Amino acid sequence: MNHTTLAGTRPAFRTAAGALLALVAATAHPQAQEQPQWLTDALAREAKLPKSKTVSSVDGRLQASVPGEVQHQVERQSDAYSLMIRLGKELTVSCQVMQEPRDLAALLAETAEISFGELRKTNGEIEARAVQSSDAGAVGKHPFLALRWLYRARVKGEARVGGLQQFAADLGNATVYCANDELGYSRTFDAVARALSTGLRLDGKPVEPGYFGEITVISIDGQRVGVASTSFTRDADGDTQVSNKSALLLQRTPGQLIYQDVVDIQWVRPDGSLINAVQVKAEQGRLTENLRLNPDQEGRWKAVGTLAGKDVEFEIPKAPSSFVALALARRQLMAAPNPVGTSTEASTWSSLDLSRLLSTRATVLEPAGPAAFAVREELGGVTIEAVLDRRTGTIARARMPIGPRTMTLERIHQHGAF
Repeated sequence: MNHTTLAGTRPAFRTAAGALLALVAATAHPQAQEQPQWLTDALAREAKLPKSKTVSSVDGRLQASVPGEVQHQVERQSDAYSLMIRLGKELTVSCQVMQEPRDLAALLAETAEISFGELRKTNGEIEARAVQSSDAGAVGKHPFLALRWLYRARVKGEARVGGLQQFAADLGNATVYCANDELGYSRTFDAVARALSTGLRLDGKPVEPGYFGEITVISIDGQRVGVASTSFTRDADGDTQVSNKSALLLQRTPGQLIYQDVVDIQWVRPDGSLINAVQVKAEQGRLTENLRLNPDQEGRWKAVGTLAGKDVEFEIPKAPSSFVALALARRQLMAAPNPVGTSTEASTWSSLDLSRLLSTRATVLEPAGPAAFAVREELGGVTIEAVLDRRTGTIARARMPIGPRTMTLERIHQHGAF
């Protein structure tokens, strides 16, 4: 089946190594500051979680199990269902469930601006704000990003300190976003957001991932700042849609975010050969790459779309290796009796340079436990020391220096097989 990928619609993104490196290099290293004891005590507050209750939307399309009391009826407004979840007299968590994929990094950055705009109306001028911490990972079988902010406001001439917490989870065909503006309650807030994300049912069905999936956390100097995910779904003809996504969000200077969302979708035949592909990238919420790769009637491959705001068309000499083909080749390499020192090479279509095919090579360096090998990954001019899972042929973890800083990739979730 000749699937058509929709580059005109932008799902929430494959980790583009070159784009990530450039983004990290552009950010300043945040400096830790000591905080007064009263603030430490306020940030340590938590609320008791009541028993979970099942709630349904007025139209019956959404069901969820959440701790606390849901204030008001759950109704769809615009493209989202809104839930106000009250935990006793201490805390209210505001959540939205959107029945569409959203870019996680852009969602957090843009809703933060909206939230601070609302806080100015009630708390007065906000003199300073900064991300206190960021988090990323898996909620069930789905990726999430989270931020925790501190801000200082001037109320009738008196300085006040406040907080804002945000959580966004990509459920594939839906997105969950939660926020609250109290100091502290971080574990309580996290538990509520996770409960909603894992207990959600839409149109009577739980939100399920594909038949194979992976989630990888991206960290800079030990701080989780991004998440990447892979999901395989299969159609009636046996072809597979491989969706590789990444979201990265860093604080350039206190209160100023730099962020990007990338998506790489491939349609792949059962033998691993590529049918077509699309690459989309957004930086600071603006679309910077949107290209489709398809063969024409004569079998010539062409990449057509927009790049840096310009219409482009590139002819590609042959079909690149798909994500599946690369993984299968590396599996086969590691299955040899003594793979150390051997390599596998292929050509790939990467956002490092979408105008041509790039050579990619994986060289086995040494065993890394009973089910993995340390390898040197080379793609274009980028070299990464990584560990490959011999069962899947995909990266389990990787580490690379970026000037004085260190980026690490760590797979924290894997389900299914291919």
